[in-house]
Amino acid sequence: MNAETSFRIGYSKAKSLLKKVDMLLEENTTRGVPPNVSFSKEFIQVSREQNYSQIYTTARRNRDYQILLSDESFFQFSLNLASDGKSAVARYAYYETPFDLAEVRALDNLHFGISTNWWETELLEDQLRSNLEEKRFFTPIRYDFDLGLFKAELHPASHLHIGFANEIRIPVSKVLSPLAFTCFVLRHIYRPIWKDNRHLNEVTQAYNDIKSTCIDLEQSYFPDIEKRDLYLH
Repeated sequence: MNAETSFRIGYSKAKSLLKKVDMLLEENTTRGVPPNVSFSKEFIQVSREQNYSQIYTTARRNRDYQILLSDESFFQFSLNLASDGKSAVARYAYYETPFDLAEVRALDNLHFGISTNWWETELLEDQLRSNLEEKRFFTPIRYDFDLGLFKAELHPASHLHIGFANEIRIPVSKVLSPLAFTCFVLRHIYRPIWKDNRHLNEVTQAYNDIKSTCIDLEQSYFPDIEKRDLYLH
């Protein structure tokens, strides 16, 4: 199985899983149909900075996401294939909403009555955001895969970032699929939802399918030196 097939199968299964547990609010295709997506220049620029709420609101305004969740958090899934169709660069991200959901819903109803619309109105963004109190804690998660950036022991070819504004890179011995990434987020960020639904046949099957939708890294890109430390397998 190649990277594109793994992505397409995993993305389809991830959507089905989120829908089954009532977390899929919207699939957005204005940025392209995965894996062929692009993000706004504004989001790319802002994402290099250290203001998380600005990153989040910029993405919402420009619709820089593929899946919007019921709590206003969102997923990004992208895969860029090389001309040979074999090598690829993958990036998956989960952005937890930094704002209190009840306050977001109240502003939705007050200003538009339709969820998601006011994020896309730049003139109102600062005014509305100033009325929202940020949560004390939030945990974005990002997955990166790029063989071109691999440096043994220093920069894993496949790795997870957990949290914001830190240097955490947890090595992964596989090329993750969107399903694997979604299952990880569901179980560890939305644990109550996962616990309540884990015995459903569709949810059980999704977790059973995780490894089959991923691709093992070649030994040269996951050498023994990486295995001395903790890593995801």
